[in-house]
Amino acid sequence: MITQARLSELRDIDGLNTISALTHGQMNDLLKRQVIDADLFDEKSVVEVIDPENTSERYCLCRNPVTRESERKSRQRLIELTKEGLETIANYKRKVSVETLGARVGKLLAKYKVAKFFEWKVEADPEAEKSLGHRLEWSLNQEKIDREALLDGCYVVNTDVTAERMDKDEVVSNYKGLGHVERAFRSLKQVHLEMRPVYHKVDRRIKEHVFLCTLAYYVQWHMTERLGPLFEADGQGKERRWTVQNVIERLKQVTRNEVECNGVRFHQVTERDEEQAQILDLLQVAL
Repeated sequence: MITQARLSELRDIDGLNTISALTHGQMNDLLKRQVIDADLFDEKSVVEVIDPENTSERYCLCRNPVTRESERKSRQRLIELTKEGLETIANYKRKVSVETLGARVGKLLAKYKVAKFFEWKVEADPEAEKSLGHRLEWSLNQEKIDREALLDGCYVVNTDVTAERMDKDEVVSNYKGLGHVERAFRSLKQVHLEMRPVYHKVDRRIKEHVFLCTLAYYVQWHMTERLGPLFEADGQGKERRWTVQNVIERLKQVTRNEVECNGVRFHQVTERDEEQAQILDLLQVAL
């Protein structure tokens, strides 16, 4: 979300601090500079490292065991698919040119994005431009794979917030809180509230529109918190039934009707069924 150039601009603003995560390239740079070491990453605790070239920069090293296994399996699957593709290209039974073989290998490696783990070359048949004698030779660089595996499940959260204001565990916890912000933006933009598109042309009305959408999300957030027991008891995946939108649809069926009988006019609220009563009780709303 924030480029390194933008991050530098933000850090020039007096009184503003940032918390972000490093890319794999930035992590590898720290490894080369020996600021961090792969052995420091731990699954149970956060390890903090200070950059000797910039003592205001703090690095919080973490490792997620679930992500570690997922990344390992994903890399191995892509490598196996690439190996199968290279074997197919190498065993092609029609005459082709060296350029064609090279283009096919390049397309395959671009598809699975594991080119850095493979070394390959095409040995050309000197007697013909198109030939069955062109040979594709390739090998797997296990050393690079092992080096990459050292960082499986690893991530580094960096910040310029002082340790007095926020310890290492708080830094990581606040970074993970970004997920709540992302879900809020997604909900505001497209899920329930649909802030966009904005058809207003006057700045005042645009600000009011955004304010109302934000206020609506605030109400939705409190609904979600109070409806926690309902959502926790729900199914998973396709078996899941309850969402905030579904709750609202069920409550829409509770209506207040004007009734007139023998010249007497009064208002009558429809009787709640069991589900509606449970929802209203959780929301702490009385009718």
